[in-house]
Amino acid sequence: MKSPNQGNFAELVHPPIRELKAYQVQPAEGLIKLDAMESPYGFDRSLQQQWTDRLRAIDVHLYPDPHARRLKARLRRVFHIPDHLELTLGNGSDELLQLIQLAVGGAGRKIMAPQPSFVMYQIIAQYTRASFIGISLNEDFSLAEDQWLSTVESEQPDCVFFAYPNNPTGDFFNSSVIRKTAQLTKGLVVVDEAYYAYSKESMLHFVDQTENLIVVRTLSKSSLAGLRIGYMVSQPVLAAEFEKLRLPYNVGVLAQESAVFALDHWDRIDSGIQRVLSERKRVQSFLSSFDNLHVFPSQANFLTVRFLSQNAADVYNCLKNNGILVKNLDSSHPVLANCLRFTIGSADQNTAMVEAFSQCLGAASQ
Repeated sequence: MKSPNQGNFAELVHPPIRELKAYQVQPAEGLIKLDAMESPYGFDRSLQQQWTDRLRAIDVHLYPDPHARRLKARLRRVFHIPDHLELTLGNGSDELLQLIQLAVGGAGRKIMAPQPSFVMYQIIAQYTRASFIGISLNEDFSLAEDQWLSTVESEQPDCVFFAYPNNPTGDFFNSSVIRKTAQLTKGLVVVDEAYYAYSKESMLHFVDQTENLIVVRTLSKSSLAGLRIGYMVSQPVLAAEFEKLRLPYNVGVLAQESAVFALDHWDRIDSGIQRVLSERKRVQSFLSSFDNLHVFPSQANFLTVRFLSQNAADVYNCLKNNGILVKNLDSSHPVLANCLRFTIGSADQNTAMVEAFSQCLGAASQ
């Protein structure tokens, strides 16, 4: 007689989950890592000692403040978030995107987003067993606005995601289209401002005027990727529902205290952001000097390029062989055919990339 403990336990997993592929992170050991939109700058030396001293004083045997009150107060002060709007914190903004879909997704529900965009919108929809409606961007990465609004009106999605600016294209969607979307659907409209630190453009002021509009941000792109701090701004009635799904103590005490410290010294963090923006101009100028490349404008800390004659995969492999890891977008979506994405690193990292890129394109043209 077969024991009930024997068998393929994977069969217990829902079929839609088994069909998914896990989010892949490329190994980067020994490489200059320019594939994940991380900032090249952390706390400078003068802040390192103050930060570690503060962490030493923390009682890690106790749970963190479940409401992260000090951290929320600093976020409101630094980013000018009105008191009458509610803040929900997450272990990175990814957790907040997941929390939103747990609240309004699921079987029989519809999730909608432009494509290509941040892949987690679709992945989360799939594992909540919601239907995902992806509207392909034009070849120049613009949104076919009439088609988009017509689809919103006819499909009535339960949740719509806009990355603002978009990843991996780097540009903004028309803010009026986002507002019209919120007017046309009774569902939620989530504006994912992960790259706000670099764009400084926000839909936050519309959260007051549009009850179904939510803004999600992260500190990950601003030198703090390792802390995994995301925050969501919404009307209190929505935040109260999300709070029912947020796991208790989801933001650890070390992350909370480190984020408070960083926000208390935000002028120093912002100086790193300004250096990245300056480097973005330099890298964009270099890439634009090649006739066989199209460099797309970017409001984020990365640049996406399309190769007009060389093969993107060949250039990607050549860069990797020369110690530079970038993101190969070529097979991720038809609109991204023959595209690579370059995170903007430090001056030294970018110089190494420039030298390797010149060699790789020179080799490819021979």
